[in-house]
Amino acid sequence: MASGAASPTLIYILGLPFSGTTLFAAAMGNSDGVVNCGEISFVEKDFMPWKRCSCGARLAECGFWAPLRAEAARDRAAEKPALALEPEAGPHPLDTRMLPWHAHLRLFLGRPLDAVFPEAELRDYAARHARFIRAAARQAGALFVVDASKSPRRLEALLRHGDLPIWVVVVSRQPDHAFGALLKRARRRDPSHWLIKAPWHLAAMVYHLRCMDRLRRTLPPDRVIELSYESLVTRPGAVEATLSHWLGTPVCFKVEAENALPMRGQHVYTGSRWLARLDAGAPTVTLRPPLAKPELTPAEARLFAAARRLIPALKPRPERLLPPEAPLRPRSAP
Repeated sequence: MASGAASPTLIYILGLPFSGTTLFAAAMGNSDGVVNCGEISFVEKDFMPWKRCSCGARLAECGFWAPLRAEAARDRAAEKPALALEPEAGPHPLDTRMLPWHAHLRLFLGRPLDAVFPEAELRDYAARHARFIRAAARQAGALFVVDASKSPRRLEALLRHGDLPIWVVVVSRQPDHAFGALLKRARRRDPSHWLIKAPWHLAAMVYHLRCMDRLRRTLPPDRVIELSYESLVTRPGAVEATLSHWLGTPVCFKVEAENALPMRGQHVYTGSRWLARLDAGAPTVTLRPPLAKPELTPAEARLFAAARRLIPALKPRPERLLPPEAPLRPRSAP
């Protein structure tokens, strides 16, 4: 393995589903000293030896994932905490949506994870994932590991029960556009999608925002930053400068002509379905400007407008971007 930091910094991407978190993580993964591992919460669930990595190789033969799988197998044989990168592995209950309604209610009301999951289970979860993150940093020779899992529950477990330094990037998107993207996916999955389902999706969105905001208030101000999907696709240079200043190290997305974001050399197999296009050899993803209007039917738009008047979390969030020539600030110790 390549030599990397003994204690890498985890850059955790927090955000709503369909808010550009996968694209944001991919952009950060192009920077020197940074490795993007996609949605690490699902590396066990989605691992299949014959599945292809975004680099084009099958996972069993990938120069990044195959060594990590072998190391995890050795650690598990030695009864050390490690992820199971095997086809039969499933997601941890922490990473599923299928919690009992009363568990969701307690989390929505601000109860800690320890009120829902046993503390020993959370400690084991954090230890196994921290070991994987350190191994991924060594394998890539990286100082930073990007986790695009989005989940507030996962982040809380890593913060409360892990020992990794964690810096959090909150990726926001115009809330009505995020709602439209969510419903578009729901219609694609279920052609019989009716308006009656839209309130449930909106309630899930509010729940996620509530959990995100509650967790953000517990983080040191210098360890969390909020950036938008819209800025990433329209002003990537300003986003690079802001992240560079925040992290104290140069960040470069390496955007090519015609706003093409290269994916060459990255090793990701979890996340949005557009990653599957890379299996066919597409080496880049185009940063397209946001749509002028959200993809909502008139009835869905009225529903969202009524909810936004009552729920402040559904209003657009402020953002402060630095000019591309902004100097780096000295990086604070983990």
